[in-house]
Amino acid sequence: MLASYGIDTAADISYGAITQVPGIGPTYATKLLTWRQSIESRFRFDPQKAIARAEVDKVDREIGDIRLKCEGVLTSGVKDAVATHARIVAPRKLYGAQLQSAIRALAQAQVNLKAM
Repeated sequence: MLASYGIDTAADISYGAITQVPGIGPTYATKLLTWRQSIESRFRFDPQKAIARAEVDKVDREIGDIRLKCEGVLTSGVKDAVATHARIVAPRKLYGAQLQSAIRALAQAQVNLKAM
């Protein structure tokens, strides 16, 4: 039942994950969390034991996949930013030119008015 909810090892146990499993309430969830903590407290890393190459390769693949996704998001974001900038700059140049023309026309009209 736990495996069907993605809980395969003690490392997968969290309060939120375990309480999603039908039939496991707060009391049993707390017991499982306590059990997990007891397993963690007994763990001692042995640097003499090699990590399986398959595990290293798996982590490398996962990191590579995440990196590719991040690069894709960043690349897409840059393209979107460039497109947005272009959509903003073009009208701003047009409106700027129109504004300068209107300012000159207003100044000329004020000069003409004073001359009358």
